[in-house]
Amino acid sequence: MRFLGKTVSFIICMFMFFSFSSAFGATLSVEAPTGPVSTFQVNIKVDDSTSILGSAFTVEYDTTALEVTDVTSTFFDTFTNQFAQAGCTDCPGSVTVSGNTYTQPVLDNNVSGTGTRIAAARAVEDSSPGNKTIFTLDFQFNGGTEGQAYPITIKPTVLNNTDAGYSSSGEEIDLLVGYEDSTQSYPVLLSAADYNAGADVSANVENGGAVTSDFTLDIDGNGQALGLSDGMLVIRYLLDFPTYYGDSWIDGAVDTINGTRTTAQDIEDYIAQNINSLDIDGSGQALGLSDGMLTIRYLLDFPTYYNDSWIDGAVDITDGTRITAQDIEDYCLSLMPQ
Repeated sequence: MRFLGKTVSFIICMFMFFSFSSAFGATLSVEAPTGPVSTFQVNIKVDDSTSILGSAFTVEYDTTALEVTDVTSTFFDTFTNQFAQAGCTDCPGSVTVSGNTYTQPVLDNNVSGTGTRIAAARAVEDSSPGNKTIFTLDFQFNGGTEGQAYPITIKPTVLNNTDAGYSSSGEEIDLLVGYEDSTQSYPVLLSAADYNAGADVSANVENGGAVTSDFTLDIDGNGQALGLSDGMLVIRYLLDFPTYYGDSWIDGAVDTINGTRTTAQDIEDYIAQNINSLDIDGSGQALGLSDGMLTIRYLLDFPTYYNDSWIDGAVDITDGTRITAQDIEDYCLSLMPQ
């Protein structure tokens, strides 16, 4: 999901209407595994979950060595479940903003060279407050030095979106916000200033070796990765053709004679199981009009004919970790069948 200032403000404002609780202070902590690992989970915890309405911060890490593959939260539950707890029977189960549909008020955004921004909101107070995990992040090592410890640190998020009311020079936003029923106010439970005055909240994780994948762009398994077959299958899948066209979504794009994956289900399963590998620009999402377009252009040999301009209009230059033509060409090459 994308982290948009307007979206966060919209969701939090909508949820404030339903919140009833008392204010207090809170602290965050990072819980990470010990010993060498290649894939692992990190829990972001709060010492007392009473009254928490919203949370926003940035998880910083070495983006050349580590990747966040998923962010989940049961504390900040789905819209449907939270509104049900609030007693709202006709509230929406999803929200669409800027063409993106959200079923849960949790937003995450990978930021090139920094880490991952996270923001979330609640509709009602926690019925059993205490020391709680509010987010779980799935990580994997994609590089770095094996045996070296890498820090994972919470920092206040800095926003400079003037359309959302922030200074163009950047403003740190508070990390935890609550609700005070008696005064109808929204007190800060953990401010950016107070957080910065203390020690960094962080944990170190030892690199147990980069994750390797057998995935290649040979989607139909015929021994070749070709633009008008494998590239077409990738872009169709990322544009959600399976939902709209059923099994016919693969028609005309599969080598039914030499391929080892020739049914719609086989191909859908193969792509779904390796979806993270199709995030060509490293933005945190695999999307049809960016990653799918880059895939089919690469397989049609655009780099040869168009030089660096072959990636134009298809790269997320704000959130991507691979944003140059060379970086993307190198990554696509690594996915080619041997």
